[in-house]
Amino acid sequence: MNNLNLKRAIQIDPEFDWEYWQLYDMPGSNFVAAVLDKALKDSVNFPGSTYESAFEAVNKMRNKFAKYGAADTDVREVLQSLLEEIYE
Repeated sequence: MNNLNLKRAIQIDPEFDWEYWQLYDMPGSNFVAAVLDKALKDSVNFPGSTYESAFEAVNKMRNKFAKYGAADTDVREVLQSLLEEIYE
């Protein structure tokens, strides 16, 4: 068994709302939450994904939706917490 390299794929399907992501309470925030969910799902489910690659991919989406609070520290901390749980 010394030559056996075990690899497991990670598959997630997040469905968080604007409150979970800590976005601003305004029209369109649930859409932004869905965009962040999709970015998280696509980046984590990508073969060979790492904490760093997933963080970078979702971070790009966060910056695009700054007016909804997505670029705020609170949202970054939510993302980091999720990724730590996934990749620990």
